[in-house]
Amino acid sequence: MFNRNFIKKLLERNSLNQSSESEEKVLDGFLNDLYKKSEWDEKQLGDKEETSKILFESINSKINRSKPNYGWIKYASVAVILLLVSIYVPFGNNTKQLIFATTQTIDSIILPDHSTIILSPHSKVVYESDFNDKYRAVSLLKGNAFFKVTKNEAKPFVVTTGSIKTTVLGTSFNIDIKDDKINVDVKSGRVQVASRSQQKIIYRNQGVTYTVHKQSLSEEKDSKVLPWYEKDLLLKEVSINELGIILKNRFGYNVRYEDKSIDNEKVTIHLAKGDSITQIIDKLKYITSLKFKTNANEITVAK
Repeated sequence: MFNRNFIKKLLERNSLNQSSESEEKVLDGFLNDLYKKSEWDEKQLGDKEETSKILFESINSKINRSKPNYGWIKYASVAVILLLVSIYVPFGNNTKQLIFATTQTIDSIILPDHSTIILSPHSKVVYESDFNDKYRAVSLLKGNAFFKVTKNEAKPFVVTTGSIKTTVLGTSFNIDIKDDKINVDVKSGRVQVASRSQQKIIYRNQGVTYTVHKQSLSEEKDSKVLPWYEKDLLLKEVSINELGIILKNRFGYNVRYEDKSIDNEKVTIHLAKGDSITQIIDKLKYITSLKFKTNANEITVAK
């Protein structure tokens, strides 16, 4: 559900070139999600993607080219398509939920309370555009995310992930959704993680794992949040296994080891801002004797 006035305001600000980067990300996520969910009658309207392209080019040709606003063209073309098929969008008067999702790269968003969420590739969150008086509600729907929460003791920050809720007042932590497990790890402060039948309080360098099929929480006493979200990262004497976790969260690649003994080998490497996965693999090939092979979204490591 979306707040009609809020979205309208974002569109107006974008048309005047006044929208912030965070607002553009929200608008992008909203319209892309709306477009993907829309119903399309191909018999009457033709191919959806082709019609989108035609409309885009038509609108683009009528825009003043001296000061183009490409973001607005994109939103306008989507809006025209939605109008053509007479889609009804269930905007609520009181609900103000917004979707923010990533595709193949890391991205971040600043929330209304100035908290920050950094998302790994292929991740999605839903949050309220204006938090209520009692708490700050966010839902992590899929993927992996690092949260840096602005402190507010009067208004807890609550992240819903499947069947568990993670509640904090002001801290930093990571949540990772896997097939049958949800991992919550604390970098700073204190975090409460609760399922329907259990509750755990964890602190810095501690974590919990929720096993979905067992519906149970288990505590990890020695757990740390690896800094996958840092733009410029110097890793000193980290294990290949830890590096694999960072690469997965940073680039969306699964790392598979042909020999378990590889896991504990140490490496020192600089992951510079803007480095691609190919550049990082080339660095690893140069500084180690290991063999790296990339196939689709998987990296295989062998001796």
